[in-house]
Amino acid sequence: MRKNYTDHIRRQTSENICHAVDFAKWLGVPLNKFVVLNLTHTDCEVVGAAEIFKKVRHKYRDWLINLRRRNGLKEVPAAYIYSLECPDEMTHANWMLHVPRGHEEEFLRKLPQWVMRSKGNVGSYDIWIDEVDPNTDKRLAKYVIKGTDPAYVKYLHLEDLAAPQGRIYGRRASCSMSIGRAARAASGFIPKRDRNVWKTRPEFIRPGASTTNAAPFPAMRPGLFPQRRPVDVPPRSAPAGFGLADQY
Repeated sequence: MRKNYTDHIRRQTSENICHAVDFAKWLGVPLNKFVVLNLTHTDCEVVGAAEIFKKVRHKYRDWLINLRRRNGLKEVPAAYIYSLECPDEMTHANWMLHVPRGHEEEFLRKLPQWVMRSKGNVGSYDIWIDEVDPNTDKRLAKYVIKGTDPAYVKYLHLEDLAAPQGRIYGRRASCSMSIGRAARAASGFIPKRDRNVWKTRPEFIRPGASTTNAAPFPAMRPGLFPQRRPVDVPPRSAPAGFGLADQY
């Protein structure tokens, strides 16, 4: 009988997640938000955390569809990567995702509602969110996959981040289909060749900057929920305006 739990993230999954981050920027839907959701205090057992988070992701996807219909936007794919972790019996989700520019405030209003409807409750410290700097997003992605199989920690250059992240029932880590392996293959995306193409695109260029030495925008507004911090990250002693993405 196949077990329904894992103790580590598989190497293939970790590699897929890292390539997905690059592909999201190449597509023009950078993973610009980092969310940590505490799934420990739920109305069901820990084994249901994966299903709870799946419901949250579905509500995010439905919101994007509705957003496009209401505002006449071009199709915006649900783009994200995630991992579930349970160190010291603290089950939570690390979630990097794309939120369309100009709709951040609506996302902030909706997210607690999605968590409440999916989880049954939401505490004062159950949600933490920050902006993602496109220059350091791969470092943040490594933080997301720090629970990778120890046999591949060196291969994936995770020596300074890797640590056991407990047992998870259900899917432990993945990325959305829109930036997954099949989508990348269909688009002709080649990581080594295309991972830096985003730096020359208008949405990432500062006004007046040269496209030959393009400099991307910095993180927009870190600490949107400054009173809430990830359940597995120590309190920060950084100066005001210093975002989590800058630490990684």
